[in-house]
Amino acid sequence: MNCGRKVAISTSLVLSVTCGNCSDESMADAEYRWTLYLIDSDTGQQTEVQNAKQGKKYRMEANMMLKDTAGGFAVREFLTNCPPWGGNCTVKPLKGQ
Repeated sequence: MNCGRKVAISTSLVLSVTCGNCSDESMADAEYRWTLYLIDSDTGQQTEVQNAKQGKKYRMEANMMLKDTAGGFAVREFLTNCPPWGGNCTVKPLKGQ
């Protein structure tokens, strides 16, 4: 779950970053900054937020700063799901195993 474009806010979204050409030495001092932005569906304007809410579009940015070399940057945009609404559920037969 939560590996596609749509994310369920009722479960954790786990993201990670890696540096394919970084030494173990430089990675020991790496610093990371994770920022979540809400994207306005009409204007595209981004606002920094702390938590995701249902039915919205978000952008997660990960910035990695290294001491001796240039750092890295990664982005993931995703939509949060909405809970089911409307409809109904029936079971037949009403009794039995």
